[in-house]
Amino acid sequence: MLISIMYIYTISGTTDYSVLMTYTLTSEVQKVVFIGFVASLAVKIPLYPFHI
Repeated sequence: MLISIMYIYTISGTTDYSVLMTYTLTSEVQKVVFIGFVASLAVKIPLYPFHI
């Protein structure tokens, strides 16, 4: 997640949500950022429980 946020910052120059809402990201950048967030959340919140 941190890498995705840093990637957004290097592209747009800010992490301010109101500014980012006006900024247009390409579909490739959106996919990369989405995969980064999903991967980080899949580790933090397990997608499949390992207990019964």
